[in-house]
Amino acid sequence: MLSDSLITPAKARHIAAWEPFDSQISADFFDPHWMFGRSVATGFDIVIGNPPYFKENDDKRRFEGLRELGCYQGKMDVWYLFVEIGLKFLKENGHLSFIATNNWVTNAGASKLRNLVMTESTLIRMMDFQDYMVFESASIQTMIMLLRKGPPAPRYQTEILKANGQFGKADIESINDPSNKAPGNMLCFAVEICSAELKDRPLLFNPETESPLLNLLESNGPIRLRDRARHRSQSRLC
Repeated sequence: MLSDSLITPAKARHIAAWEPFDSQISADFFDPHWMFGRSVATGFDIVIGNPPYFKENDDKRRFEGLRELGCYQGKMDVWYLFVEIGLKFLKENGHLSFIATNNWVTNAGASKLRNLVMTESTLIRMMDFQDYMVFESASIQTMIMLLRKGPPAPRYQTEILKANGQFGKADIESINDPSNKAPGNMLCFAVEICSAELKDRPLLFNPETESPLLNLLESNGPIRLRDRARHRSQSRLC
């Protein structure tokens, strides 16, 4: 009987419609066992890619079936969920690397993603392209992240690279050179990560030369900017 089968009728329909040898057709399901065999039963060694970027405000229908995931929250980008699912499909100590938007480190809608990254993986490296637009067809600020799945050490150091204003297309070649630890026109520095202290907080990846000033500003609470012209106008009316 179908009810006693290892394959549900719904999954059987998915598998029957699947075209594994046609790269122009996307599948409407993902099953590592069927698609890659028993060798990945314990997970993948590497998950790498360029996930889609769009927010729920763009089209709420595109988030149907995704709102039950752990990283789902308002004002988020859909690629955050790809990190959650990617980590799920990795084996212990497997690696995930994505190129995606760079605002996840401070975006309010990415707090669950940050907590996930801080508690269930080690952030090995983040390369922030800042104002340089990697994709010619889209004005999107991007970064490349590299994670290793597994509980992180209580304290560890991660490598941060940030492009400066002179970074350009020619510098991409230096990034592809594995022997080059400091690609051209990029600031490279180490940051100490303490997961317990970073829960529910933005990740401010800055070199030591900038951190003392930023810590001082943060310790003094919220900062409000005054409209000096308006203040002078009000003073004259008094």
